[in-house]
Formats: sequence, C-alpha cells, structure tokens
Amino acid sequence: MKLLLLMFSVQAWASPICEKELGSKGGAYSPPVTKIWSELNPYVTRPSFADQARFLKRMRVKITDQMTQAENPRQIIMKYNARLDQLIASGKVGSDEAIFGADTYVNKKGLLVFVRMGDPAPVGTTPLSENQMRKKKAYGPRDVYFPANNHTKDAEFAGLLSDFDYHLAISQGLFPVDLTASLVRGSPDSQREPIFFHELAHLGGFLTHLQGMKAFRQAAKALVTRYPEGPPKIIGDRLFFVNEVLSLFGPGAFQELKALLESFKIESCSNDPSEYEANCVLLIRDHLARLPAQDLADLVGKLNKFNLTYRKPFGAIARTAGSQLSSLSRIDILSQELGSDYFLLELNKPTLGISARIKMAQYISAALNLSQTDIQGWFDLALSTELPPKGPFFRYLCGAQ
Repeated sequence: MKLLLLMFSVQAWASPICEKELGSKGGAYSPPVTKIWSELNPYVTRPSFADQARFLKRMRVKITDQMTQAENPRQIIMKYNARLDQLIASGKVGSDEAIFGADTYVNKKGLLVFVRMGDPAPVGTTPLSENQMRKKKAYGPRDVYFPANNHTKDAEFAGLLSDFDYHLAISQGLFPVDLTASLVRGSPDSQREPIFFHELAHLGGFLTHLQGMKAFRQAAKALVTRYPEGPPKIIGDRLFFVNEVLSLFGPGAFQELKALLESFKIESCSNDPSEYEANCVLLIRDHLARLPAQDLADLVGKLNKFNLTYRKPFGAIARTAGSQLSSLSRIDILSQELGSDYFLLELNKPTLGISARIKMAQYISAALNLSQTDIQGWFDLALSTELPPKGPFFRYLCGAQ
C-alpha cells in the first residue's frame, strides 16, 4: 500500500556529492514498469529478479514464460505468515520483530484497525472498502488516503495509506495488504505491475533480510512516537530509499570480492581514507589498464557472476523493477552497465575502453563499500538527518561519481 512516487531531494543526505546516488537528477522516480502481463515474463528472463522469483514460487505464485498469476492472494499472504511463524518457533525471529501480512478495518470511531490476515475481525469493525478509499475519507487527525499517482493509474485504485498509518501498522508488526481484485489481476495490455505484487516484493525482502524486517519495525516505532503527524521529508525520503531502492550483498561478499581482485593482482583499497574515494577509483582503473584484454574480459564475467550470486535486494522496487533502476541505485546502475551486451565491445575500443574501465573501477569500489554495510545501519541512517560518518556507508553514498 505504501508505494510512493517521490523525487529524492539532494538534501536527503545534505550533500550535493551524493546527488547521483540518490536519484535527485531533477525528476521523479520512474514507476516500476515490469510488464508482468506482457508476452515475456521478466521473472523468467531477468537475472535481477531471481531472489523475488524464488520467493514467489515458495508462496505458490504461478510463474510461466507469459504470466505471473496470484490465483488466491489471501492464501499467499497466509502462507507468508505461516513461514514467519516457523521462523519464530525456530528462534530465528522474535515475535516482536516479525511483520505479518494484515487486513485493514475501520472501527465505529472511524479509526483504522490492523489485524493479522487470517485472524477474526475485531468486534464493531468493518473491512476498509475501495469506496472508502475513493472518498478519501479522513480517519483521525489527517486524511488516510491521497489521490492515485502514476503507480496506480492502471489499477482501479484511488489511494494509499498515509505515512503515519502505514508506520503505525508496521510498528505493530503488521503490513497492510489490499486484496482488491483489480490490484492482483492484470490485463493483457497492462504495462504496470499490480500493486499486490509490489507488496509481495516487500514481504520477499523481509524474508531475505530478517534483520531488515526487525530494523524496519523498530524504525516505525520510533517514527510514530517522534512524529505523530508524519516524519519530516528528509527522513521520509531516506526511508523510501531503504524500503524501495536499497540493494545489499549477502554474507561473505566482501571477502569473496577481495579474493577475486587479488587473483587479478588488483589492490582493493577498501580502507582508502580519501573523503570521496576518488583515489581508490583511479588506483583500480590504473590496475585495469595494465590487464591484457582477455584478463579484462574474464574479470567482467566474474564480476557479473559475483553480482548475481551475492546481490540480495531489500527494497521492493529493487526486487521487481528491473531496468527501471537506472535513476535509483548506484550499485544497480553500474552492475547493469557491466552486464550489458555491449560492455565488452566498449572495453576493447581505444576511446570507449577508458570510460568502460572507469565504470568497472566504480563498480568495484562501490561493491567493496556496500558489502561492508548492513541493513540495521541503513535504517539507523534513515532516521538521522546527518550524513553518515566516514566509513563504508559514507564512501558508498558519496563515492566518486
């Protein structure tokens, strides 16, 4: 429900050097055009979708070459909830850390009530209906819903939860999911992903990053306590970045990448003290310039394999938006460049090869720093209005562009 079409302000991290990373090039985020219902299913054809595709299959979502279909949306969410119950029983997740899929009701006072999907509705409440969404009826001190934006114009849907109500639900360990039919069934000519699948991407991110689920719930508790009227824009923007855009690397990625670089006699300079790490990028570029053409090609292949093996996106857009990441995440911009069909051709051309080696160096530098960050740290940063202290977070966000 909380899919926002936001323009990420330069001030989000209080430094113009970070502008490119945070997608503030003067325009809004691109909508997640995944063409779920087109002739070619990206969950089958795009490696960047692999983690989310595995989650969908575990949830019994039907994936074919032509279509991704949720035949019983409620059953899918209850299956996700059952998986969380298993993780709690095994001690991998605390009951106060989990975020379950939920239904939304309205009580007699007109306030929203969130209930774990599968549990009975509280006495005196009625299900929140699409008609109530359309009316933008106010529940409590502010409007719960605002008009549909570009993300939802192809679905028969006219509003989303306010920041406060959304974070209130998350703080209670509940993720509101709308099962309105128009949100879970696409049409042959639809070029947009139904919102239900976007919400499933959030749930998939929770299971991939259990610490991220815990950190998000803790962050939501802090938000509703500190900001009962909604968080300041700078914090809202940062939370959007983490929840929608952030890609991380899995355990062992840093050591694996260092070993890969050492095998090509490339100094990783992972602890480079330079403020914006420009020296590190240039150092790696100079190493790359001395590699024979075949070694460069081999390194590109191994970097692409590393990225596909260790990339574990948390953000929902990062899990499903594929090529729409071009204005969002620095690591995904660079990895898409390296994985393109024409990159090796550029690498072997005298003039273009210089630019291609710089892109390789930027990817390596960004990956070294990103692989030293963790999801808890990202949420801690999101709740702050300051730049991160010098270290891998700072170098990743504000590294040489």
